[in-house]
Parts: sequence; C-alpha cells; structure tokens
Amino acid sequence: VCRTCNGTGHNCGVLEGSVAGEGIDGADFVFYVSALQSERCHNGLTVAYAAHCQQEAALD
Repeated sequence: VCRTCNGTGHNCGVLEGSVAGEGIDGADFVFYVSALQSERCHNGLTVAYAAHCQQEAALD
C-alpha cells in the first residue's frame, strides 16, 4: 500500500487506488525516506535532522 502526506507533512493516508502487495522479497528491513522543509532547517548550522514517524507496538 502506498501512503502519502501533503506538503506540510499532514493529512497522511493511503493513496487512492493502491493495493497491498507481497512486500519486498528477501528484505528484513525497509527504510523509507521523505523530506519536508521545517523551522528546524532555517538554522545555518543544521546539516540534517531526523525523527521517527512510526513504531511497531509489537516490536517496541
């Protein structure tokens, strides 16, 4: 299933018409990256900033 968010990183949901598949064969871990300009990026000393967006309750 493809999940997307709007330009501000809000209103996230399943992309209309997307369907669940078998996943990625042979993968133990999949790392997805998205980018969003925020107030944390306006400091000239900031090179990068990261935060998690989802945790799996069964694995925490």
